[in-house]
Amino acid sequence: MENRIFTVATSHLDTVWRWELPKTIEEFLPDTVEKNLELLEKYPHYRFNFEGAFRYELIEEYYPLAFEEIKRYAKEGRWNPSGSAYENGDVNIPSPEAIFRNFLYGNRYFEEKLGTKSNDIFLPDCFGFGWALPSVARHAHLKGFTTQKLGWGGAYERPFNIGLWRGVDGKSIYASLNPLSYRNKFDGTVRGNTSYEIFDEIDELAKKQKVTLPVWNNELLMRSHGAGAYTSRTMSKRLNAQNEILADYCEKACVAADLLTSYKYPTEIIERAWKRVIQHQFHDDITGTSTMLVYNDSWNDYYVSLSQFKNEYEGAVGAIANELDTSWCKECAVIVNNPVAIRRKDAVEAHVKLSHNAKYVKVVDEKGREVPCQIQKKQGKEFDIIFTADVPSVGYRVYDVQASDKPYSKETELKVSEHVLENGRYRVMLNKNGDIASITDKKLKVKLLSAPVKLALLHDTGELNYPSWEMRKEDIDGEPYAYAGDPQFEIVENGAARAAIKITRRGGASKFIQTVSLTANGEYIRIENYVDWQDRRTLLKAQFPFNAENDE
Repeated sequence: MENRIFTVATSHLDTVWRWELPKTIEEFLPDTVEKNLELLEKYPHYRFNFEGAFRYELIEEYYPLAFEEIKRYAKEGRWNPSGSAYENGDVNIPSPEAIFRNFLYGNRYFEEKLGTKSNDIFLPDCFGFGWALPSVARHAHLKGFTTQKLGWGGAYERPFNIGLWRGVDGKSIYASLNPLSYRNKFDGTVRGNTSYEIFDEIDELAKKQKVTLPVWNNELLMRSHGAGAYTSRTMSKRLNAQNEILADYCEKACVAADLLTSYKYPTEIIERAWKRVIQHQFHDDITGTSTMLVYNDSWNDYYVSLSQFKNEYEGAVGAIANELDTSWCKECAVIVNNPVAIRRKDAVEAHVKLSHNAKYVKVVDEKGREVPCQIQKKQGKEFDIIFTADVPSVGYRVYDVQASDKPYSKETELKVSEHVLENGRYRVMLNKNGDIASITDKKLKVKLLSAPVKLALLHDTGELNYPSWEMRKEDIDGEPYAYAGDPQFEIVENGAARAAIKITRRGGASKFIQTVSLTANGEYIRIENYVDWQDRRTLLKAQFPFNAENDE
């Protein structure tokens, strides 16, 4: 077969980076569109590729006449959407659900508005690519993947120019891993291609030719550049994760409510909230590599989507709750929803208002059995309580909160002192430095730690040119120059349902507050962290030296 060059004319535009979205809308989008429309008019054989349905939505809203021209050229096959995605996003931090939706919303928009779609992932400027990506892509009916970013320092030597990338489930996509840099010049007569034509042509090769393609069966991560993006602007990662989790809870409840009640699935609201989240999964947004002005907008948008998911989740759960039998309840019915895919027996927090004043409350199930309960706060007839609920997978259960003249009195295995937490599964011991020094799994009869869990401070000696992008492995593996210490201990919860110890410490110029808790029937140890970070050129590392190790 003769050698061929596939030339892909594209304009790589960062939605945000050292500028905010308004500048993209006012300057960069019209500049990109106008110049390429001129080239399409001037050169009959010119073909152009542009990524990101979100940017097309902006063009459609702010420059409708230009968008009509784009539609015309798209019908002629000369203006081509590439990359399949709603936004040219990071693919390491977002969940698989988010990545699937990114492709779903992107290609659906392209098909609806332009009458065409792409079948590739086109990510010239992302900071590494996880092993799940080819599996997600194949399940989304995509064929190929293109990036030039591995030339910036991949964790592995670039495996090939063109070949097969196999995912964690054994599914593969074609991959073009060496299209050189953003700008290239060469002489000769060329005809432009779409970003995915090369994958279509490979797909049409005979089987005996395709089996000769080299195969990469691993991740394609970066070694230094981009490694710091997992932790830069951590608030973005936290808000993104909260949205992804709440969106999952919301959708499960909405589907059930739509099937079982008169509640209607809020398609438009959920899609709008998801799109706003995916917009900020852009590869210079969620990664923490943009200016602070960008994050003022991003975090506001995250909270808007959280509010939308919360409202729809509450509405759907409320619709189902209205159909549940609460006729047996004597005082205040509380419905508990377990949105995860396993049965859970765990502590639940609730705010209740009784019909009359009482010193204590008790919580009973539908069979009249009292469950562990404790009061967090009381004001008149209103109580903030914690109680133990046992709810099946993606299920609902009714409990009754009643007035009582005494607290929960049955003995549980939950115990707490200044340095020890214990329930039926674990015994957790803190040392005089405030570290978790020992965890005993009473069920397995083993000690889980080989040394205390510490908060370590390490020097960050990476280059100042890319401080948000880069993290040196030598720094991560280095010796700490300080640890969090000088602790103050406080037992903040000591009840039948949950017990907790708060440890306040300092390290360097920063302050750390950790709350370690166990529940009566809990299968895990919960640690909540509040960090007032005041140290520069410093990494904070939570060291977990487990007894179980993998030498590889």
